[in-house]
Amino acid sequence: MELAQLRYFQALAKNGNLTRTAKDLFISAPALSTSISRLEQEVGVPLFDRVRGRMYLNEYGETFLREVVEGLSKLDAGREMVRAMSQLEDTHLSLVVLNNVLWNGLIADFMAQHPDVHVTVLSSSSNALKKDVDVSNFDLFLGGNIRVNGQDLESASLFVDNSVMVCLPSDHPLAARESLRMPDLKDERFIFPSPNYKLSEFYYRICREAGFEPNVVAECNYVLSSYLIQRGFGITFTSLRACEFDIFSNSVTLPLVDVVNDTALAQNIYWKKQQKLSKPAAQFRDFAIAYYNKNVKSFDPFR
Repeated sequence: MELAQLRYFQALAKNGNLTRTAKDLFISAPALSTSISRLEQEVGVPLFDRVRGRMYLNEYGETFLREVVEGLSKLDAGREMVRAMSQLEDTHLSLVVLNNVLWNGLIADFMAQHPDVHVTVLSSSSNALKKDVDVSNFDLFLGGNIRVNGQDLESASLFVDNSVMVCLPSDHPLAARESLRMPDLKDERFIFPSPNYKLSEFYYRICREAGFEPNVVAECNYVLSSYLIQRGFGITFTSLRACEFDIFSNSVTLPLVDVVNDTALAQNIYWKKQQKLSKPAAQFRDFAIAYYNKNVKSFDPFR
């Protein structure tokens, strides 16, 4: 039983005239008659009563027609869904990022070059990525040492940022310096990342190794941290890569010349090994690799 036979049957059932139906279908009347006869043979019963040159559905034909109409409707709906999915794949990019500040420039520059691509970005911690968030439908992942349950991933290295910077209010007494050392900060008030971030542990450690316990007045995300710094509530640590973005544009960032981030991971782009990348995903992956190849891979200015 062929799909064309079912469409011919549906058209003839509606029209009732073999010659006119054949003309509407752009086939010959004998070809249509042969197709319907073969369909009846496959079904096992006659579907039409032939009376004086016209063809009328009989009881079997009416029952069969109801199922054919429903089946063809489902097939047509499925075809449209697949077409819509195909069009979406050509225009949609979904990303999971482990640091919602670190990748802003990359994503914005990609969007500038590909204005027709719709981008969805999920910001997640590594723990949530493993346990709490369904990321099976996302195209690419940006971060360090990413693992996703149930997925084999391939990756390409983008950069390593080993630097440690200090971000201060623009009117801070230390803001006029060219660089700083950890002992310069022992009396400062600090704003650290939220406790679930490993950077928070690192910042506590470098303060303690410098001989003082940091006076932490807030633990929060980058956006609130930037706002609090501008209001003079304290200072924070950051990296050379992170301080490139507008979030710290109204503050002053200075390098720490006696500290290197020994916990810094290579930042990579990941994709699912067994899944073919959509066109936007492949474009973004290649764009990201080229984007960071233009710059120095390591951001440790002190070694």
